Amino acid sequence: MVSFVTPVVPLFVPGSRPEDIAGMTRRIGRSVNVIALVESAAGLANLPAILASHGVVAVAFGSLDFALDLGCAHDRLTLLAARSEIVWRSRAADRSAPIDGITADLGSPDVAEDDARHAMKMGFGGKMAIHPKQIEPIGRAFRPGEKEIVWARGIVEATSSVGAVQVNGEMVDRPVIERARRILRLAATA
Repeated sequence: MVSFVTPVVPLFVPGSRPEDIAGMTRRIGRSVNVIALVESAAGLANLPAILASHGVVAVAFGSLDFALDLGCAHDRLTLLAARSEIVWRSRAADRSAPIDGITADLGSPDVAEDDARHAMKMGFGGKMAIHPKQIEPIGRAFRPGEKEIVWARGIVEATSSVGAVQVNGEMVDRPVIERARRILRLAATA
């Protein structure tokens, strides 16, 4: 999840152009961390420049507005390409993991948790909520479960070298070991 000590200003500017971000920070009159909201095809097209803008520490996906802009359904499969691009471009720009869009279903905390778990698996670092009862299910989804922690401990304990080894029938090399270490670090802060 993204956390900041200094103020964060989410920009809710259609199109999210770098000049919009610069204008907003000029009007604020001081240096702030900015989370730019990508909520249109233009915003996604401008994503490399947005991520390179001064003050931008992360982006958030305004998925509902993005689906409206494209005239498409607001579902996982339809928005998969956009979500994937937001994640890999954020990483390539060395920014914090992006924040996924909202879950419109307010009737079931399980739906919010499932959506958040999907976002976490895709590489998002958090998810926006539109109702307080979504906060805990989203938080659960971004914390490693006991099964993941046990798996990660087993990997780290069984691998003392960086070469490829086999653990419980799984080929384990540096990327798997690093993933296990990341899970354990996350579990320690949860």
